Amino acid sequence: LHRVDRRQRQMCIRDRLHIGQHVHFLGFPLMMEEYIELEHLDQKPMPFQRGAIVSMITSSKLILDGINNVGFSGGPVVFYKNGKHFLCGIISGYKEELKVVEMADEYFQNELDAIYKENTGITYACPANKR
Repeated sequence: LHRVDRRQRQMCIRDRLHIGQHVHFLGFPLMMEEYIELEHLDQKPMPFQRGAIVSMITSSKLILDGINNVGFSGGPVVFYKNGKHFLCGIISGYKEELKVVEMADEYFQNELDAIYKENTGITYACPANKR
């Protein structure tokens, strides 16, 4: 492999990745592992694959429209174009939204609210052209 300077890396992302483009990311969600046997090798863990659409590209992050779960962080984000696969980012997290469920106790008429975090389907990735 040859060393690519910062300007070349930025051009690689800008020239090939665009808003609305389909990408894939890999990881081991919720600590799930599946193993496969490869010829002449011991069993190896196989990552899960998810798909997303690029919603925004900034200098500091990629914002993807696709469900991400705990366990994908640190995984690669790749896209396919002109017969080649390209690394465009590394998964860094996802946006959560607080939701409130209002309930009432039938006997005491007390309000019993529950709060939970819901995955919004917005996934964040660090661009591969960042150092």
